[in-house]
Amino acid sequence: MSTNITDLLAATTAEKPDTTQDTATPGLGVDVQKHIGNLLKVSFQDMLIEPVPDRFSQLLEQLEQAEKNKVK
Repeated sequence: MSTNITDLLAATTAEKPDTTQDTATPGLGVDVQKHIGNLLKVSFQDMLIEPVPDRFSQLLEQLEQAEKNKVK
């Protein structure tokens, strides 16, 4: 099985609504977080299209199977 990282990210990062930052908690603003995220995507774009090694795909399949068995 050949799965690439983009497929894995798409499966694990479903569209999430923007949440406003809690003013009591220090941190980066939403705009800054989005900007950093975009820069990281550009920086690692080549890595995102590389296929996931078979060993990791097998581990992911084992985890999925374990989760299915846990639910039963």
